[in-house]
Amino acid sequence: MPQVPDVDDPKLLLDLLGLVGTIKLNLPLVTRWWSNELGLYVQLHYAGGQGRLQAGGTHRSYFDAWGKEGQATTEWELRSYDRQTWNERFAHLVWPTYDLALYVSVAFSGNTLVTLPSGDLARLSEVDDATFQKLNRNMITLIKQVVAHFNKTREWLGLMEFYCQFCGRRLYVWETYENICPYCKSDIFERHTVTEDEPKADISDAEILDEMCKMLGMLGRFRVTRLAQGKELSKAEINIIQYKANPFHSGAFPVTETADQDEINKWLSHPMVNHVWPDSFVMNMAAHTPIPVKMMEKMLRKLLGEDYEESFKKAKARIMAKR
Repeated sequence: MPQVPDVDDPKLLLDLLGLVGTIKLNLPLVTRWWSNELGLYVQLHYAGGQGRLQAGGTHRSYFDAWGKEGQATTEWELRSYDRQTWNERFAHLVWPTYDLALYVSVAFSGNTLVTLPSGDLARLSEVDDATFQKLNRNMITLIKQVVAHFNKTREWLGLMEFYCQFCGRRLYVWETYENICPYCKSDIFERHTVTEDEPKADISDAEILDEMCKMLGMLGRFRVTRLAQGKELSKAEINIIQYKANPFHSGAFPVTETADQDEINKWLSHPMVNHVWPDSFVMNMAAHTPIPVKMMEKMLRKLLGEDYEESFKKAKARIMAKR
């Protein structure tokens, strides 16, 4: 797991802290304070056409910038910056706080798509009160678990899920800032369109296997569970297929030719993954791990049986239709 980069560059801080401050301004008070969970407090104020951005501890700021309302915070004047204290106490908290603010703004939004116990997707604003409270508790629990892990190990597991459109790798929030995937060097968010004069790239087995998992997601979580009944699949293998098939976890456990089988085997044997009720926190950690093509193929062959070849053809056709 890569180390969280420290952030002490004033220009980058003006950008990231300005975004955090803007997010907090648009959050209801009841959820806004979750953005402070790591101990970095960011405040953005506007009055009389002037703006002020402050960041630091509970009662004292160590970064203070001023500017005009409507002007990008990257163009604001930095009036005060205690760089030494910042590097000692806050530099390592900037990216996690930014990720946390993004997650809070999305997770508690009424338009957020959530996975219901049935495996179906619904907007948070459309679920009943009991389901909303349960989902709300799950989100808060995830925040607390990720923050506690970070405070103990300095490893940020990530709350928001970002994926490269080309290689499918899950990316940490700081790996998305330049919009260039650090693994395949492609533009993360650009979708390439093939022209008539340009030959279409070959479709790899890895792409097809990933697409097959997406197709399984259309069946719903419990349909996948029923398919797995009586098959020679371990609990961990079933859980990984279900996790990959869930549209809310798109891109998890990416299938690649170069994946390290020993790494994924560690998770397959993990007691909280190889369990009837896998731990969501552990699954979230494991989801970063790529799966070798041959291993994913073997798992899907066991799950689908004689329907595997037909599913493979349909998945390939779906990919070709998208290009």
